[in-house]
Amino acid sequence: AIQSMYLSENKILKIIIESYKNKDISYIKISFEDSGHGIDSTLVDKLFTPFFTTKARGEGIGLGLYVSKSITEEHGGKLEYEPMNMGSKFIVLFPV
Repeated sequence: AIQSMYLSENKILKIIIESYKNKDISYIKISFEDSGHGIDSTLVDKLFTPFFTTKARGEGIGLGLYVSKSITEEHGGKLEYEPMNMGSKFIVLFPV
């Protein structure tokens, strides 16, 4: 989120922690919402693919979201992307 806001004039990162229930499962829901440039809709299917990056050479190798999702899932949770008009929103869900 911080890297995506590098060129943004208004840098805002909201982190919201709340309880969430889907069907009969209760979750702790952590949302990360930034005011960056957002994610092109054509790239959304590749977000969690290892070594996929939109960064310039030398700025990243494309493992951040892949590793984050893998660790979250190892703990029984989910990591999801939610499209927005401006910026990006990622949601982490952990069952409780």
